[in-house]
Amino acid sequence: MTLRVNRHYVMIVEDDTENAELLNKMLSGAGYDVAWVDSGPAALAAARRKPPDLILLDVLMPEMDGYEVCRHLKADPATRKIPVIFISGMNDERTGLQAGAVDYIRKPMSPAIIRARVRTHLELKRYRDYLEGLVRERTRELETANRRLQEEVAVRKKAESNLRKYQGRLEGLVRQRTAALSAANERLQKEIFEKKQAEKQLKEREETYRSVFENTGSATLIVEEDMTISMANAECEKLTGFSREEIQGKRKWIDFVAPQDAERLTMYHRLRRQGVPVPTAYECSLIDAKGRKKDIFVQVDLIPGTRKSVASWIDMTARKRSETALKENEAYLRTIMSTIQTGVLITDPETCRIADANPCAAKMIGIGADQLIGRDYRRYVRCEPGEEYIEGNPGNMSCPRGEKCDRVIQTACGEQIHVRHAYAHVGFRDREYVIQSFLDITDIKKLLKKQDINIDLSRNILNLVNRVSPRHTLLSGKLLFFDALAVPCHKQGGDHYFVRNLPAWQTGKYVRKTLLSLKDQSGHEVGCVLRSIITDLIHHAVLTRFSHRSFEEGLTRLNREICKLGLFRGEDFFTSVNVEIDHRTLVLKYTSAGHPPFLLIRENEIHLLPETGENGANMPMGIVTAVEYGAGTFQLRVGDRLLFYTDGLPEMTTDNTGQMLSLPELREITARIVRQRPQIPVSELMRDLLDTIADMSGKEVCPPGINTSGDDITLIGLELEDDTAWQTIRRSPQATEAAVRMASELHREIAGEWRIRGYEDPDIRLWTVLEEGIFNAWKHGNRRRPEASVTVRWRYGNDFYLEIEDEGDGFDPETVSDPTSDENIMQTSGRGIFMIRYYGDSVRWTNRGRCIRVTFRKTPKQTQGPSDPVSSRLVNLWTSH
Repeated sequence: MTLRVNRHYVMIVEDDTENAELLNKMLSGAGYDVAWVDSGPAALAAARRKPPDLILLDVLMPEMDGYEVCRHLKADPATRKIPVIFISGMNDERTGLQAGAVDYIRKPMSPAIIRARVRTHLELKRYRDYLEGLVRERTRELETANRRLQEEVAVRKKAESNLRKYQGRLEGLVRQRTAALSAANERLQKEIFEKKQAEKQLKEREETYRSVFENTGSATLIVEEDMTISMANAECEKLTGFSREEIQGKRKWIDFVAPQDAERLTMYHRLRRQGVPVPTAYECSLIDAKGRKKDIFVQVDLIPGTRKSVASWIDMTARKRSETALKENEAYLRTIMSTIQTGVLITDPETCRIADANPCAAKMIGIGADQLIGRDYRRYVRCEPGEEYIEGNPGNMSCPRGEKCDRVIQTACGEQIHVRHAYAHVGFRDREYVIQSFLDITDIKKLLKKQDINIDLSRNILNLVNRVSPRHTLLSGKLLFFDALAVPCHKQGGDHYFVRNLPAWQTGKYVRKTLLSLKDQSGHEVGCVLRSIITDLIHHAVLTRFSHRSFEEGLTRLNREICKLGLFRGEDFFTSVNVEIDHRTLVLKYTSAGHPPFLLIRENEIHLLPETGENGANMPMGIVTAVEYGAGTFQLRVGDRLLFYTDGLPEMTTDNTGQMLSLPELREITARIVRQRPQIPVSELMRDLLDTIADMSGKEVCPPGINTSGDDITLIGLELEDDTAWQTIRRSPQATEAAVRMASELHREIAGEWRIRGYEDPDIRLWTVLEEGIFNAWKHGNRRRPEASVTVRWRYGNDFYLEIEDEGDGFDPETVSDPTSDENIMQTSGRGIFMIRYYGDSVRWTNRGRCIRVTFRKTPKQTQGPSDPVSSRLVNLWTSH
C-alpha cells in the first residue's frame, strides 16, 4: 500500500466573519481546501456530510460553544477521528484538551503558527490514516488465510475420522486375540507361581523348624524309641562336651544320665510310649565328656504321630550355686543390718511401704522392726522444713538437694531426730526396692545452729561496718546511680562490697569523691565473714585516716596493713576491684587486684577494663606486703554504664560445658543484650545478664536467696545519668480542690507511661505521693497563698525521679513527729510525710525543706515501714570532714 498525497480539506468554525476570512486566506494560500461554517450545529451537520481532515474551532459562539461542539464530534463514530484545534482568546487549554482537542491556539493569531500547527496535525492524521489502511489490508489478508486454513482443517478432520474408523476395527481384532493369549498366559503363570510358593513354603518350614531347633536357648535333641539320639543342636554340644557327629545316631541319651537317675528316667521313657502318664518336667544330673557332674532341668514329650520324643536340657548348675550363695549372702547381710549403727529402711517405691528395717532404724523410730514392715515410711520420714518432694510419683525419693539431703524422723513418741538421708534403687527378685539410710545428725545440727547465730551476727557487723550503699549520688548536673545483685551460694559467702561518698584532700583543698569497692574473700566458712569484716574495717580506716593520700596509695596501704596483721593464713587472700570517681571532673580511677575485668558500656560498645598489662591490673591482696598498686583512668560520660562482678558469674557455666565463660563470650552476651535494647538501664542489664548466663548453665539463680551454682555471685552496676532532663509543670492552686485536681491531672499524665515502662502500682504509689506532696506544698509550704506556685518535676532513669517544690519558708523534716507512735496516734500532723516515705523508695529534702525528692523503683522494695534508708538506722562509724 502506498501513501497517497491529496489536497487536505479543512473546516473553519467561527462566528466572527473577519476572523473566518483571515483564516480562510491563510489556509487557502497554503494549498488547503477550506470550508467555513459560523455555528456549532452547522459544523456538526457539515462534518457528517463530508468529514474534513481537520477542524479549526472557535470557543465562544452562540447557541453551542466550541467545547460542546468538540464533545459532540468525539461522541459520533463518524466524526470521532477528525482532529480538532481550538482557536480562542481564552486561557483555558486544559478544558479544551479534556474535551478531545489535539491542540489549542490562543488569539491573536499568528499566520506562521496557524499554518505550522495545521500542517503538523494534518501530517499526523495522514500517517494515522495510512497506518489504519495498512492494518485493514493486513486484516483482510489474514481473514483470507484463515478461511483457507479452516477449509484444510475440515478436509484433514474428515480424513482423520475415516482413519479412526478403520483403526477401531483393527484394534478390536487385536484386543480379542490379546485377551485370548493373556488368559492362557495367566493360567500358565498361576500354575508356575503356585508350584514355586509350595516349594518356598516347604523350604521355609524346614528352615523355621531348623532355626527353632537350633535357637531354643537350651540343649535340644530328638530321641528315637530305642533311646538313640537322632538329632542334637549346638547347645547340646556345649552342654555335653561332644560334637554332633559323636552324638547323632551313635549315643543314647541315657548314656549322659548320672547312674542314680538312670533307672528312673528309663522307666519314664518306656511308660510314656505305653500311654501311661509320667512327668514331662523334672531335674536330674548329667555327666559331660570330661566327667563333670551338672545339674539340669529336663522337659520331654512325644512328637505327635510318632514314637519319637523331643527333649530340652537346661543347665541349672550356676543357678543352684547362686541360690546357695544367695542364702549365704542373705544371712551375711542380715547380720550386717542388725549390727550397723545407721538406720536402714527397705521400701517399695510404688506403695511407699516398708519391706524391711534394721534394728537401728527401729530404735530411731521407737517401734519394733517387725511392726514397721508394711507401714508407709512417710509416716515417720519427712523433709526438713522448707523442702518438698518433687511432684509426680508419690513414691519418688528424689528431693531438690539430690540423692543426699537432710530429713527429719518423727518418732513414735512425737520427738524429732535430724538425719542425713541417702537412698539407692536396687532390683531384687524381679522387684524394685529403695534402700534408704539415715545417719543421726541431731547433735551436729545443734552445733551448726549455734554457728548460724555467729554467722548472722557476723553479717550484721559487716553491714554496720559498710552501712547501706547510696543508690543515688548527685554530681554537678548529673546523677550517679548504683545497684547491686548479691546472691550467695553459702550463708557464710565471701563476696562483700561498699560504696562511700567521702572528701579527699587534693591540691590544698577537699574535693568530693565516690569510692566503690567489691571484694571476693577466699573460702566459704564463718572465718570468711570475719575476714571480710576485718578487711573492710581496715579499708574504711585507711580511707578516713589517710584521705590526703591518692587512690593508689590508699590501696597500697590497705594491702600493707592486712599483711602486717598476721591474722590471715597464706590461702586467706582476697581479690577486689576498686573505683574512685571525682565529682567535679568525672575522672574515674580503677584498680583490679586479681579480680575479673569490669565492663564499660559506652554508646553500645563494650569495653573490658583493665586490659591485660594495663596499670590497673594488679595481684590479689593479702599475699605480699611490698606491692605498689597502680591504677588506670578514664573520663566518665553521661550514659556510661559499668558492670562489676565476682568470678562466680563466668564460672557458672563450668558444670554444663566443662569450662568457665571466657571474657570474649561474656562481652558478646552483654553486647547481644545491648543490641536488642540500646538504652537498657544498668539495673535491668544486670538482671538480664544474670538470667541469660544462668539459663545457659542450667542453674537457678534468683536474688536474694536462691543460688544452685557452686559459688557466690555478685553484680554491681553504675550509670551516670543526666540529671537536667526533667519534665516540669508549675501551677498556683487557689483552693484545696485545685490542688487535688493538679495531682489528679499529673497522675493521669504520668501513670500511663509508668505502666508502659513496667512500674508497679501507679494508682497507689504514684497517686499517694503526688496527692500528699502537692497538698502539703500548697497548704503547709505556701500556706494556701493563691499567688504562690507549686512546681512538679519528673524524669525517668534507672528509677523514676519526682520533685515537688513550694515557695514557702521551708522546714526541717526531721522535726516532724512520727504519727504511728502511741503519743501521736490521735494527731493529724505528719501523716502526709509518713505516707510519702511509706510509698516512695527513697525520700530526701533540699532547698531548706522547700523541695522534696522522691524516687521509685519499678518494683517496690519489701519493707515493713516507711522508706527511710536503712543506713539512717545504723551508726555512722566513719566521720568525714
